[in-house]
Amino acid sequence: MRRGNAGIEGGSEHCKWVSEEQNASTGRVIAAAIAVHRELGPGFLESVYHRALECELMRRGIVYESEVDVEVTYGGVVVGRHRLDVIADGGIVIELKAVQSLEAVHFA
Repeated sequence: MRRGNAGIEGGSEHCKWVSEEQNASTGRVIAAAIAVHRELGPGFLESVYHRALECELMRRGIVYESEVDVEVTYGGVVVGRHRLDVIADGGIVIELKAVQSLEAVHFA
């Protein structure tokens, strides 16, 4: 499923699967992440970007939870647990990556 980029700098495409409010919320979260990247640039550990993003989300008044444990189910059976880096604005999942270049596995 592809998300639209409404509310993102230069974006005008609208996603049919989410509401305008969800698109706007996603745009605010992405803008916060871009602000962190612009200020810090590349080369830091993921933990540095994580803390900086928390500061930026707070600064922008975006509600978030950090390091949220969730159950992974398959066919109604719990098959494991996973820790999400950040859940922002009531449901936007943010998985932070601090890598030299993105690989196919980062898009799973």
